[in-house]
Amino acid sequence: MALERSKGPIVYALQKYDFLMLFPIPPSMLAKYRQAQKRTNVSLDATLVTLLALKLDHLPGSSQAHHAIRQWLQQRLDELNDPGLYQVSQWLPSQVVLALVDNPIALS
Repeated sequence: MALERSKGPIVYALQKYDFLMLFPIPPSMLAKYRQAQKRTNVSLDATLVTLLALKLDHLPGSSQAHHAIRQWLQQRLDELNDPGLYQVSQWLPSQVVLALVDNPIALS
């Protein structure tokens, strides 16, 4: 079992059990891992996801499209600097729409 701490009441309680192998992990190493594994739990409308997949030159529903969309969303979230889930859920759909629009539509 990997633990973020090497001391404390929980660690001492777990050390009583011989069948558990405890591995302390430095907090700084875990912080780097968490940063690298940061993901979004924000959902988007299926229509926006389909259009964004097409905009990113991927077949909607494919694993490549899923990966590209997640990467694009995470870049946008990193720019926003994690203001909280509510604000992100309001902000992100508008960012997708802005990304989908290249030029203004001209009426003839």
